[in-house]
Amino acid sequence: MNIQVEDIRIRAILSAYRRRTPVTEGYVEVKEGKTWKQICDRHWTAKNSRVVCGMFGFPGEKSYNAKVYKMFAARKKQRYWPFSMDCTGTEAHISSCRLGPQVSLDPVKNVTCENGLPAVVSCVPGQVFSPDGPSRFRKAYKPEQPLVRLRGGANVGEGRVEVLKNGEWGTVCDDKWDLVSASVVCRELGFGSAKEAITGSRLGQEAFIAYVHFPSPGIGPIHLNEIECTGNEKSIIGCKFNAESQGCNHEEDAGVRCNIPAMGFQKRVRSLDSQRELCYILVTEAPENVDQMASG
Repeated sequence: MNIQVEDIRIRAILSAYRRRTPVTEGYVEVKEGKTWKQICDRHWTAKNSRVVCGMFGFPGEKSYNAKVYKMFAARKKQRYWPFSMDCTGTEAHISSCRLGPQVSLDPVKNVTCENGLPAVVSCVPGQVFSPDGPSRFRKAYKPEQPLVRLRGGANVGEGRVEVLKNGEWGTVCDDKWDLVSASVVCRELGFGSAKEAITGSRLGQEAFIAYVHFPSPGIGPIHLNEIECTGNEKSIIGCKFNAESQGCNHEEDAGVRCNIPAMGFQKRVRSLDSQRELCYILVTEAPENVDQMASG
């Protein structure tokens, strides 16, 4: 489906969710021309909800009070998008899903949703973004021990992927690294699906150019290679992989950029991290630059 990120949204309907940041529950709407339209729920599935929640930065979805939405929908005539979506649940973005059946049309060519309602999603935010604080996150997502982490990223939700094995952190080789496997990592860490699966240890180089951020390359062992995930795993450790890393080096470290909710603080976090890295570079790597800046 040819749907861009800016052409789909979750619109909060209930007052309790309109006051929350981020928006976690509401109608799924698609922009057609200049008009936002609802999606008929006759062919809507939990797999579709999982994909939508993932692309908006949420690791999972949950049930919602359908009776309330049914009463709300009865008050106002809806404008429906003429198609439905058919997702497997492992896609990183709704545009990767197949186009589902076309909804029926009435005689005057207005799109209807016979015996249906607007599709609703209710997403579960990760710990960092939960409006209810960390306690709710712990009930659903807290792992027994941290097995995966991101390092070297300039922004929240991005970095080099590192896994814990035998008490030692190590990197992942980028052979066969793709969006499906990257999304497993992102969701495991409480983010949404992956925006990008980064190969060739490119993250640090790009971040340095854009944000004056210069993380050190991966060091230590390379624990995993040739990772192949189905997209349904709870952890990257549950994916198929090769424990042998022959032929790999840290110039092939795998990284991710994850989808995160729109909170309004990402730019501030990036700015603070960039300032810290810049100060570190000036003081530890090129102290003469400090004098130059002071005299300038």
